[in-house]
Amino acid sequence: MNDFQIHMPQDVDDDMPSTAFFVESHLADAMPLPHWHDHVEVNLLPEGRMDYLIGGRRVELRAGRLAVFWAAIHHQVVTVEPSQRLFCAYVPVNLFLSLPLAPGFRSAVLRGELLQAEAADPSDEARMAEMVSDWTKVPAAMHLIWRDEILLRLRRMSFQTVTAPASPTGARGAGPRSVWHVERMTAFVNDNLGRAITVGEVAAASGLHPTTARAAFRKVLGFGIAEYIRRQRLGLAMRLLAETDLGPAEVAHMAGYGSMTRLYDAFRELTGKTPRTFRAELRGGRLA
Repeated sequence: MNDFQIHMPQDVDDDMPSTAFFVESHLADAMPLPHWHDHVEVNLLPEGRMDYLIGGRRVELRAGRLAVFWAAIHHQVVTVEPSQRLFCAYVPVNLFLSLPLAPGFRSAVLRGELLQAEAADPSDEARMAEMVSDWTKVPAAMHLIWRDEILLRLRRMSFQTVTAPASPTGARGAGPRSVWHVERMTAFVNDNLGRAITVGEVAAASGLHPTTARAAFRKVLGFGIAEYIRRQRLGLAMRLLAETDLGPAEVAHMAGYGSMTRLYDAFRELTGKTPRTFRAELRGGRLA
């Protein structure tokens, strides 16, 4: 578990390597646009109230309760009470995929749920505050210990979560070889979202037999290759609508939908809105 970087950037929105583990805190503020980064993000809001928009859905971050979500799904702070400090730990996805977790927890996070601890635990704030305060004062070995503390806290939280995932998939941690093969497949998908992709192509990118590749993918992520392609394609379309002035036809083309109809169908299924309405309400601050 040592093949990653530990890094504490000055601005967590810039130069955020997906292999980095780090912890930071800041005064939470509403974001003008969504952003994303390929980590599992662990949040703690000690007090007050904050609302996220995650994958087009508005969710409340409850004060004092540790929360976790997959930050590769575009997310945006839309409302927050003034002067509220937010603690954030950024966990590389490969470490999260390898954890032995309670049934359904992993797949719920990866399908875009914000999962929150059953109850507030005062020790969460104390530990994260210490990590932030002492990050630059301690040797790298302590960063490793803090990383492992966060991973163990996620394991414990997986048995004490507010959201009760329906799916029993992903109960056991996947082996490092399986995770490595799945990372090759997810990288292939993300590198080729702008064109039509087949499940067979993705499986071939793993270097495994197609049946073995599909089974490994489902074991690690808790859902199939086709579903992953659908989610990532929709996430790309949402980011293009949020961050550019491209028209829906151009967004459909760049996100690999092949037609406006497929783009509109995907948006209606997830958000109940058209892409134009989604963009207008997002930029007008009315999306809920």
